[in-house]
Amino acid sequence: KKEDIFPCGFPQFDIYVNKKKYLSKEEFCQKVGFDCAKPIILYASEGLWTHWDAAYIEDLIKNYNILEKYNLILRPHFSNMQDKPYDQFSNYKGVYVDDKNVRLTTMFGDCWDPTFENMDWLAEIINVSDVVVTFMSTFVLDSFAYNKPVINIYYDLPAQKADDKPVIPMGALYNCTHYNAVLAEKSTILARNGGDVMEWIEKFIANPEILAHERQRTLDKLCYKLDGQSAKRIYQVIFNSM
Repeated sequence: KKEDIFPCGFPQFDIYVNKKKYLSKEEFCQKVGFDCAKPIILYASEGLWTHWDAAYIEDLIKNYNILEKYNLILRPHFSNMQDKPYDQFSNYKGVYVDDKNVRLTTMFGDCWDPTFENMDWLAEIINVSDVVVTFMSTFVLDSFAYNKPVINIYYDLPAQKADDKPVIPMGALYNCTHYNAVLAEKSTILARNGGDVMEWIEKFIANPEILAHERQRTLDKLCYKLDGQSAKRIYQVIFNSM
């Protein structure tokens, strides 16, 4: 019943509001070995659902020379992080594979059991990034919490299949209830090839406020309140029901 539904927001987003101190770009770049003069692109995986997505990174590096102009953070998804999907890129200059700051566990089906320190580091990662490249992931909402422009990979590449897992066409992957709510707001860019990715990175670097209104509208519609109080509201609902 409607009266039994209590909107509370995303408690894991509370840290994005409550965190007060961040590394400067210079401090972050020194920590991970980046060229501070280059913008930072965050590539966030969707894990098992796009288990072949290293092919997109390889394409952007080899065919579009993304590392000539940008630093690249590669953040694997917790669902298949143990497979080390981005190890092949770890020795590239200007690449940081962010797979050391996520606690994994076999206790949960998705393997994700983040500590406060893990969430604090994720906040640093998003905060320092200039543009986010990802898939049909709720990670776009994390990115929007920092008003970061998002480019969605919306095209297929010949996948480098190392196992028998199916490769699902991108058009089919994006046809899902949770992400249709994001697409309805037109708050991300749907890139249809590597050239689109590079073109929109450049546009967003030049003007980060492109689609800022749409990003905020998406947050307002899907996240209830981004005020650092979501966990408190959940507690209060449970306490009041006892």
